[in-house]
Amino acid sequence: MLERADLRTPELSCFILLWKTIPENIAKTSQLKEAILSNFQKPDGDCHIRLIFSTVALGMGADLKQVKRVIHARPPTSLETYVQEIGRAGRTGSDSQAILYFNRGDLASGSMRKEMKEYCTV
Repeated sequence: MLERADLRTPELSCFILLWKTIPENIAKTSQLKEAILSNFQKPDGDCHIRLIFSTVALGMGADLKQVKRVIHARPPTSLETYVQEIGRAGRTGSDSQAILYFNRGDLASGSMRKEMKEYCTV
């Protein structure tokens, strides 16, 4: 377990930060989000974060240049939402990937719109 971490050091910032591993001296909301967003806005080679699990709210309104891959563990409710979310990758013009994982249970969900179900079955 990581006891002390400074998000500015490359050696520690490449760890996946879990809520319980964040030291108490870092506010677990706005300061952490600010540190992550500022790191993602740095030029290539200066961003030390390699992987982050987040909700869609993390990058809203931010130009996150370092996002190279967006992975969905399940489909969003609509195709429009999916397109907006995968549009966060490759903003620098570099190659990027969008990966969507789903199963039959996701397709049977009543919360998913028809066009998203059709996209998943094509």
